[in-house]
Amino acid sequence: MNYELVKELKDAGLEQVGWGHFICEHNQVEILCPNKCAEETYCYRPTLSELIEACGEEFNSLYRIEKGWAVAGGGRIFGAVRKGKTPSEAVARLWLALQ
Repeated sequence: MNYELVKELKDAGLEQVGWGHFICEHNQVEILCPNKCAEETYCYRPTLSELIEACGEEFNSLYRIEKGWAVAGGGRIFGAVRKGKTPSEAVARLWLALQ
């Protein structure tokens, strides 16, 4: 996931801790220690399993499509589909749609 998407997740309230990595606005690479950049310029990039967990029962299925991945919503948004180049990107877009 790129910086812009993880920034959207942060701004929408996704918890900024876990097993993922931080990505910095300035160089858009993973950093091990976020205090090397100003706090407002780094965002947490969650793992795929953290994103799926955050979606809860609204996550239904993840599947490959011709140009990437798609995730289908369940529960109150049953049938809603979000797409991404990677599985994490698709599930991140579903989580954002739930907010």
